[in-house]
Amino acid sequence: MAVLEMGLHCEIPTTFYTHHENLVLNPIPKSSKFGPSYMEMLYRIIGTAGVTTATQSDYNVERMQYLEFSAAPVVLPMPIPDPQLLQPYEGERSGVLFIGRHEPRKQPAVFAQKVAQAGLPAKVLTRASGEKKFEATFKKYGITDHNIQSEITGQEKADFIKSARIAFHPAKLESYGFSAMETLAAGLPTLLVHEYDWWQAFIDDGVHITPIRDAHNALLELYERPLNTAPSFAARREQETFAIWEKYLNSDQHLG
Repeated sequence: MAVLEMGLHCEIPTTFYTHHENLVLNPIPKSSKFGPSYMEMLYRIIGTAGVTTATQSDYNVERMQYLEFSAAPVVLPMPIPDPQLLQPYEGERSGVLFIGRHEPRKQPAVFAQKVAQAGLPAKVLTRASGEKKFEATFKKYGITDHNIQSEITGQEKADFIKSARIAFHPAKLESYGFSAMETLAAGLPTLLVHEYDWWQAFIDDGVHITPIRDAHNALLELYERPLNTAPSFAARREQETFAIWEKYLNSDQHLG
């Protein structure tokens, strides 16, 4: 907002890069954090002449068609925030990984239920406040072989993600899906649920889609495949991402 208040968007090219759920998701999720005045601010930003809105995928652009933009939104793929995920990993790979908070929208109970039905070990990367919740959920579904980590960053985080064999993200709703982005960057076969259509932002070589009723079978089938630890597709995709950004930053669309 400071850019708008100072009028800088009239002097320099300005791009508002967002996956804010209050713009991407329709209807807007109920929230105690984002009131009417906050929404007015978001609408003002995207409707201001001289400001171009960008988001991570064509699917997000489709979801935002109901909004009134000052200019057509553009797609700029999200660079991988942790480049360590692309580095080679020679350690053991085991377990089905879940990344995210223990909250209804992420469906941790579905993760636990399907992993338990498949008879596989579980790995979780979450916040500190979620550790005991995951322990209770795993106990409920009879999962005793599990590894729960929280608040880790950098190389430690990257190594933990890469130590899993596959990933499963059964979230009902995502404005982008950073958990899937991270596991794909690490070269993990990543299972998403067909009924929850945010998977459409992640159509590439590492993604596998399943109806939720068959998720346990899909997990077992993926887990038993020969292990391929080379995240070459993710590295190539990252190169393509930088090329797209460079082209945009040097284009008339950005330079005005």
